[in-house]
Amino acid sequence: MFKKILLIVAVVVFTQSVMGQATRFFTKAGLSTHVPYEWTANDTRFQLRESLEEDFEGYDDFTLDFTPWTTADVDGSATYGILDHDFPNSGAAMAYIVFNPSQVTPSMASDESIQPHSGNKFAACFASVDPPNNDWIITPLIALGSNSSLSFWVKSYTEQYGLERYKVGVSTTDNNPSSFTIISGSGYLEAPSAAWQEKQFDLSAYDGMDVYIGIQCVSNDAFIFMLDDLTVNSETSAGTLYGKVTDALTGDPIPNALVSVAGLSDYSDTNGDYSITGIPAGTLNANFTATPTSGTAPLDVQFTDLSSEGTHTVTASHEGYVDYSNSQVVIPDGGSLELAISLSPTLAEGQMRFVLTWGELPYDLDSHLKTPEIEGTSYHIYYSSQGSADSPPYAELDIDDTDSYGPETTTIYDLFTGEYHYYIYNFSTTPAITTSGAVVQIFNDDGLLYNLQIPTVGTGLYWDICTVNGATGAVNIINTITENEPGWKTSAIMPPKIPAADREIVSWNWNFGDGSSSTLQNPSHTYTADGTYTVSLTISDGVTSKTETKLQYIVVGSGGGTGTLTGLVTDALTGEPVPDALVTVAGLTDYTDASGNYFITGIPAGVLNANFSATPTAGIAPLNVQFTDLSSENSHTVTASHEGYVDYSNSQVVIPDGGSLELAISLSPELATGQMRFVLTWGELPYDLDSHLKTPDIEGASYHIYFSSQGSASSPPYAELDIDDTDSYGPETTTIYDLFTGEYHYYIYNYSEDPEITTSGAVVQIFNDNGLLYNLQIPTVGTGLYWDICTVNGSTGAISIINTITENEPGWKSFDIMPLKVPAADREIVSWNWNFGDGSNSTLQNPTHTYTSNGTYTVSLTVSDGTANKTETKLNMITVGPDGIDDNYTNPVNLYPNPVQDQLNIEAECLILDASVYNLSGQKVVSRTNASKTLQMNLGDLSPGTYILVVTTEKGVRQMKFNRSN
Repeated sequence: MFKKILLIVAVVVFTQSVMGQATRFFTKAGLSTHVPYEWTANDTRFQLRESLEEDFEGYDDFTLDFTPWTTADVDGSATYGILDHDFPNSGAAMAYIVFNPSQVTPSMASDESIQPHSGNKFAACFASVDPPNNDWIITPLIALGSNSSLSFWVKSYTEQYGLERYKVGVSTTDNNPSSFTIISGSGYLEAPSAAWQEKQFDLSAYDGMDVYIGIQCVSNDAFIFMLDDLTVNSETSAGTLYGKVTDALTGDPIPNALVSVAGLSDYSDTNGDYSITGIPAGTLNANFTATPTSGTAPLDVQFTDLSSEGTHTVTASHEGYVDYSNSQVVIPDGGSLELAISLSPTLAEGQMRFVLTWGELPYDLDSHLKTPEIEGTSYHIYYSSQGSADSPPYAELDIDDTDSYGPETTTIYDLFTGEYHYYIYNFSTTPAITTSGAVVQIFNDDGLLYNLQIPTVGTGLYWDICTVNGATGAVNIINTITENEPGWKTSAIMPPKIPAADREIVSWNWNFGDGSSSTLQNPSHTYTADGTYTVSLTISDGVTSKTETKLQYIVVGSGGGTGTLTGLVTDALTGEPVPDALVTVAGLTDYTDASGNYFITGIPAGVLNANFSATPTAGIAPLNVQFTDLSSENSHTVTASHEGYVDYSNSQVVIPDGGSLELAISLSPELATGQMRFVLTWGELPYDLDSHLKTPDIEGASYHIYFSSQGSASSPPYAELDIDDTDSYGPETTTIYDLFTGEYHYYIYNYSEDPEITTSGAVVQIFNDNGLLYNLQIPTVGTGLYWDICTVNGSTGAISIINTITENEPGWKSFDIMPLKVPAADREIVSWNWNFGDGSNSTLQNPTHTYTSNGTYTVSLTVSDGTANKTETKLNMITVGPDGIDDNYTNPVNLYPNPVQDQLNIEAECLILDASVYNLSGQKVVSRTNASKTLQMNLGDLSPGTYILVVTTEKGVRQMKFNRSN
């Protein structure tokens, strides 16, 4: 083994390697690159969720920039390179470098001693020419939860010059190396050279703190310290958010509203209640108000801080309502918060609405609106004078809530010239209004304008919200607590009203649904006839009335016991499961889960149901009509619904008394004018039922649409078998997209042949653009493989129901023997056809394609199993270069300075995931990954000129231009 020799000549070279390893070298010029270290604050925060993992794979090869991590080259010395090998930044004065041995020139991929622990890269600290090393790599700021720990892997490249030495430290203040407390012991640790070694450290002493973690290389004239796969584990104290979603105009609960926070969500139940658990710690939120915000000099302005720590943004939405968003919700770490959410129905043009919600205390907060002069009179709208929507003042207190939470809602239905003044009064007087957690949301016909959180400082019973210019609709935010009544004076003492605690229900009015009623509070009622009954109760407290109605709440039948209904709800057009669909039977409900499954238990016995069919239903005398009884005992009506689909209803579902039934439900997407759809579902057996549609003459040909000839939506026959299901349940769906003159014939064939089709429990539902037209249950009597459903008059859309079992193929003859088809279990994809959107394609299963021009490309894949073809198209899937990126992205992203010389600063309102800089030729010249709302990019190496910055955040992509100056 050769000793190290230092020759002060142009180049110092060690000419022999040890055990196949490379030898280090340095240049004399490198000796003059000693840079005195000076620490500069870099407070880039990383909000820990469950763990921090870093494998260094996301960084550019041989970069010295580890942002959002920090490196500190305290020794300031030039470093050794590797003899006969070249790589960027070799020999530079540096702390750590992202090292990829396979990209060294020549490659070091065959040198086992310098391979990463995982992946292709690791962090390397090269020996200082002026030993010892004093080099740091420091994590971003981490918010630790509980049971925190640190682990990472280390290795020495060689022991020829001695093993690498290192220490581990933690700082609770900043990332200055002098601020770290060493936790790895009084001395240094050594990294082995034979193999990677995992090191673990207990960080529980720092639980609940914000910390930086630093690894300090203190090697003394060694060679390469190798670091990889660092992980910080920490259990966060999860919080819970719960509450009720109500209609701001009526106060009624809103079922099936989507509430989201921190990437978690829940749909409100039938009572409007939601509950979200496992919510991580929130973030610091800066906010303030000022009043007034305009005026003439000298202008005295009062500023009020509304900043909060640990905040979350909570959103809620439902069809027909304006989206709710509150960015100042503080959920206690490890605790729970009850948040009342009120959704405002969409407003008409020129209208404005104020919605107040708050916590449990004070019990009673009141909305007040003072108007300008309207038809000769000014109005004060509040609990004692609630206004009117269709006469002066054309504004109304829609709800006066007196028992916590709200909503308390005031709507201006028509604005008049002059000033409106809106404020809140603490009618309960105690506790202070600043403790209420109140929120006021202001809406107009464009949606949510302002989300105002009550100030937590200030004295007084009034929360002064804003004024509104009636001529322009402009809102001037005030948002301060005051002791004096805002606006023009109305009364020295607020008029009394019945306190919520004193109100009592004074009357009850029950409607039992069978013609009987009662005014008792808790009546008993006997139902004497079988049936399903809807029950309603109307109550009054002497001031207002409320009615609760429960549809199909009481089921009276001849049997006893309870049954169970289960199954899958699917999309009739795609066969995909439909999550969050509402399924109802006998007054009981369930929402489908993410896989489309539902499960309803405790179903009482059903009722006798009379039903029949007849064919034909029209003709000339003498007319022979075949009648078929479809009556059933113990039947129920099952309904299902979901936004964007036609409501499902089946009144002939027989659930075994005390047993269970699996019912497949398929929901039809809404149809366009003139379209018609047939949806078939059935039970487990027979495995394969097939839909068949025969058409009239269309552009010179008649068509038979079935599994072997599935039709087309956009060319003759303008009808298509959307799904061919071969493994039970369905759906099997056929859609007529354009009706032509003549007769269509629709029927079902039992491809499995056994068991009988009459045992299948099959249902066919027929839809047009008006919704569900027919719900046909398969007859349980009859012989044959065919279920003849109906004919359709193509000129009028009129349907003639047949609904019989037959041995003969319905309609015009197609073939003597049904064609064979590949059983579902035997099918395999046999061909692929890719269209890359740039004029190129491929027939490989998993192709690689290179896009050579900037732009946004739509990609499609068509696959075939030898029987059927399916195409998946993804719009705007591939973005190449800056030309393909949307410059109208609405999420605010700021950059400064512009022009920039060295460091470009980027800030966003949500997490920045990565940023790339392109020149005007579309070439990427700089790229950085990130995990915070801020990012710094060193652009000092770029040539002067115009560049394009592309920033990817949680919410999308933003493109901006900037200039690099001299």
